[in-house]
Amino acid sequence: MKSFKVTLVLLMFLGLACEHSGTTDADLLFTDLDTTILEATSAKGTLVQSTSVLPFLPAGDIGGPGNQLVPGDFFPPISKSKATLKRGADYIQFNIHTNGLPHGAYTVWYVIFNTPSECIGPGASGGVCGLDDLFGPSVSVVWATGKVVKANGIGNFSDRIYVGESRSETVILGDNLTFPLSNPQNAEVHCIIKYHGLASEDPDILYDQLHTLLGNCGEDDGANSFLDGAFGIQCFDPQVAVFAAN
Repeated sequence: MKSFKVTLVLLMFLGLACEHSGTTDADLLFTDLDTTILEATSAKGTLVQSTSVLPFLPAGDIGGPGNQLVPGDFFPPISKSKATLKRGADYIQFNIHTNGLPHGAYTVWYVIFNTPSECIGPGASGGVCGLDDLFGPSVSVVWATGKVVKANGIGNFSDRIYVGESRSETVILGDNLTFPLSNPQNAEVHCIIKYHGLASEDPDILYDQLHTLLGNCGEDDGANSFLDGAFGIQCFDPQVAVFAAN
């Protein structure tokens, strides 16, 4: 497994400043969105939150002849989608059931704001933390899972991460943190779904597509990536789910 420098998180998030209909994609994630429904219920001592999955960034135009998508297209769920987050005493676990995704290889990334009271916003729908809070002392960005989505566009993703669990695919870890998760009951959690192009038949490339931030995101790799100024090329994120703090 590969480890990443903290600066790589910029490749993942500074692209949120791309323009779309006069509104930045950062605004789409980090401002109020009426389309998100947030519910919370208690079950056997745990808190279970439910929210809808939202469209996020459009397909880019970088990737060479292997690109499968039309640059500028968005990929919202085309039928009912659902994302849940279970908060235990020492873990969080998400389950995402979505659709409308282009078929190919994906990663999902946690953005964990362990102390939402430190956030200055503007926040995502139902939450208080946003782009300006990414480098806060209690924030982490960490790989959750990877999966291949088939031609039907259905994506089912899930992962559980524990307090004290270390993962090599951590792209940012705040100064106040030893491990990515420290406050499972009250952290604000964003789950970002990232597209890495068609699944490769080469097992080494496929591993990178399913486990790394920049796997198969290059200018000739066919992932409909985009150029984020001085920060280089990155894969785009078609969908996202946001879970507010308890």
